[in-house]
Amino acid sequence: MRTLTIPASYSRRFFAFLVDLLFIELALLGPFAGLLLKGVSGSPMEVYDALLGDPQTLRLLNILAVFIVLVVYLYFVLFEYVLGETPGMMIFNLTRVFEKDSFAHCLLRNLFIIPFPPFQIVLLADMIYLFYNQEGQRLSEYFTHSKVTMLVPLTSKNTEIVISKP
Repeated sequence: MRTLTIPASYSRRFFAFLVDLLFIELALLGPFAGLLLKGVSGSPMEVYDALLGDPQTLRLLNILAVFIVLVVYLYFVLFEYVLGETPGMMIFNLTRVFEKDSFAHCLLRNLFIIPFPPFQIVLLADMIYLFYNQEGQRLSEYFTHSKVTMLVPLTSKNTEIVISKP
């Protein structure tokens, strides 16, 4: 079947990202929740006080937070580098196209995942650039010469496709 490659819509990109976050939560992070809350019971405030009241527990939580961020970051980097798309992108028929692919480009493209300063600024700049760029690219995609596209199957019914801004 012949396909046409067009810029991915904002909604498809958003929902693909949500699917990826759900997959990360269920498959990668879910097991840690049980370990973290093992032996802790009570109201949410009691659990909060128990977890943050002990300096050793607080140190463990910080290490765990860094580990979780690293796992999430590597999820996006490795899927994009090895397969060119994440499971969420596969479900929504999205793919990443690039001029020259490298592991460094995948690292740069996904910096927005890291929730610590100054990377929060990267997320903000990425989103602002996405909505003002005619190609529908994030700023990190512009710098890595890549973009996310959608594959549309061509049939006799939809051979005349009007392409609008994503």
